[in-house]
This record gives sequence, structure tokens and C-alpha cells, in this order.
Amino acid sequence: MLRKEIIPRIYSWFSRFVIYMLLKRRFLLKSHKDSRNLKISEFIKEIDDYFNEKKEANNSNNKAFENLKIKSKSFRSLVSSLNASDLKESDKDNEFYLLVAHKWVEGYEKKFHKTSYLMLHLFILFAVIVVFFDQHMTTSLVNLIYLGLIFIFPIIGFGSAILGKGWTMLCLCITHFFLFFIGAAMYL
Repeated sequence: MLRKEIIPRIYSWFSRFVIYMLLKRRFLLKSHKDSRNLKISEFIKEIDDYFNEKKEANNSNNKAFENLKIKSKSFRSLVSSLNASDLKESDKDNEFYLLVAHKWVEGYEKKFHKTSYLMLHLFILFAVIVVFFDQHMTTSLVNLIYLGLIFIFPIIGFGSAILGKGWTMLCLCITHFFLFFIGAAMYL
């Protein structure tokens, strides 16, 4: 189970994350962009060839592979990107695979925004707990909550917000920056 299901899921998630980070970089020299785009295209082509090879070699024998494609959201997204009708598939050149990569990571920043929002809500929840129930908790528990309020929630929230895009990224980064100081002020 580990080798057939979990490791490919981790690999697909990590691959999608790396491609997202590579495609997000805006300030690259033209030569670096061309090199990056070529590497991304080669990687997506290798994955496409692997899917086609598995499909042809094991039409009915490889149930685990088919189940994995169905269960893994990242694999489903990649397969739908490869089979997208709006991408011209007549000649599978590097531009086609680059378009597939862009389509595969489209909307990926929303995951980082959700994580940042989760950290914001956890910060608010734990701040309310500390303010209202401080007298009923032990000192070590209060210090542990302050550790989360000062370091864990704002830093993870800021880090995940900065991986996103758009004005939401900017608002969340500023919010978590201020939450760090609010948590420190509550501790003092």
C-alpha cells in the first residue's frame, strides 16, 4: 500500500508544488526562463509517457494504478490537464506541455490561502481562550498557548500566505505580520 498509493501521492503533490513555485517566479532572465520552461516541459512529457505506457501495458491488470489516479486529486488534475480540449494536442511539443503545467497548477495558490486563513482563525480562537480562561489554566499551558500565538500561528500563516498570489497574499501577509506583534503584546 505504501509503495503503490502513498509514495506516488506524495510525489505528485511535491511535483505540483515545485512546478507551481517555478512557474510563479516572475523576475527571471530570458535565458533562465527558457531553460526553466524546457525542464518543466520535459518533466510533464515524462509523466505523460509514463501514464501512456502504464495504460497500454496493463489495460486490465493494473487496478491499483487506476484506483490511484481516481483517488489522488493531484493525479486527477494532471490527467484532466493532459486531456483538456482547449489545449491543442495535434503536435505534443514543449509548448503543449508547458500549457499543461500551467493548467495543472492553476488555482494552486488557494491551498496556501486556506492554510493562512486557518492560522488566522486558530490565532483568534487561542487568543480568546487566553483572554477569558487565563485564570483557570495552569501557567505551563498558558505559556504553550502564547508560544503558538507569538510564533507558530503568525509564522506559518505568513509563510503560507507569501506562497499565494494576488491581493489576498498581500492582505494575509500584513495581517500575520501584525498578529505576531499582537501575540507578543498579549504575552507582555
